[in-house]
Amino acid sequence: MSRCVMLITGPPGAGKGTQSRILASRHGWHTFSIGQLLRDTADPEIKQRIDAGNLLPTEHVTRLVMEEIQRQEVSVVVDGFPRRVDQSREFDRVAPDYDIDTYTVVALQVDEEESWQRVKDRGREDDERASWEHRWDEYYQHTVPAIEHARQGGVLTEIDGHEDIETVTQALERTFHAA
Repeated sequence: MSRCVMLITGPPGAGKGTQSRILASRHGWHTFSIGQLLRDTADPEIKQRIDAGNLLPTEHVTRLVMEEIQRQEVSVVVDGFPRRVDQSREFDRVAPDYDIDTYTVVALQVDEEESWQRVKDRGREDDERASWEHRWDEYYQHTVPAIEHARQGGVLTEIDGHEDIETVTQALERTFHAA
C-alpha cells in the first residue's frame, strides 16, 4: 500500500481520537493529534505562545503537522486537523513541498445533542458544559468553513459519526483505501 494521509476533523465528541487509535492499531499506521503535537513541541517560541494561551500562526501549526507526517514511513492519520480554513488552505499549498500527493479530509458528523452526551459521558477533567459549548461554537465558526474548503477541493469524505464504532471504522477504512 502506498503511504496516504487522512485528516480527521469533526465536532467535540465525534470520535476523532477513538477512530485514529483504532486505525493505527489495526493497520500499523502512525497517528497523532494536533493538540498533543503542539503540547509536545520542542520549539521554544511555540511553547511560549501555547503556555500564554495564544493561538499559533497557521504557518507554525501546518509546519509542525507536515514535519510529523514527513518523518513517517507509513500512512498517517491526523486527529483534529484542520481546525480552521486558513490551516486547510496552507496544507493544500505546502503539501507538494512535503511529498504529500494523496490525502483526504474526513469529517465525522454528529449533532449537537450527541456531541454533548459523548463529551459528558467520557468524564474528562476539561469536559464541563461551558467548555464544551465554547468548543462547539469554535467548531461551527472555524472548522465548518475548513470542511467546506475540503469539499470544494474534492478531498472531503463525510461520515455519519452516530453509527457504532465498528461501522464508522469500516467507513474510514474504505475511505483510506480509496484515497
